[in-house]
Amino acid sequence: MIEHSRDHPKQKLAHLQAGLWKILFGSVWDHQISILRGKSNVVEKYERAQLLGELVEWRRQCSHRLGTNQQYLIGYTMDEAKK
Repeated sequence: MIEHSRDHPKQKLAHLQAGLWKILFGSVWDHQISILRGKSNVVEKYERAQLLGELVEWRRQCSHRLGTNQQYLIGYTMDEAKK
């Protein structure tokens, strides 16, 4: 911006906007991705709670739902599943 004279305010504004865009875009993008995909987001908490509920149900009814060759699938503890 220093290179441009005071006679071209639109050019200065365009350079200012481009500079801000280049500086802020990366951090705004990273922040948005961390909200959407971070470990503490609402969607992941809801999906994890729902899946853990299904795992509890599968463990409870394993003799009816799983064949003898699939019993190894419930060889985990719920503490392991919550990790």
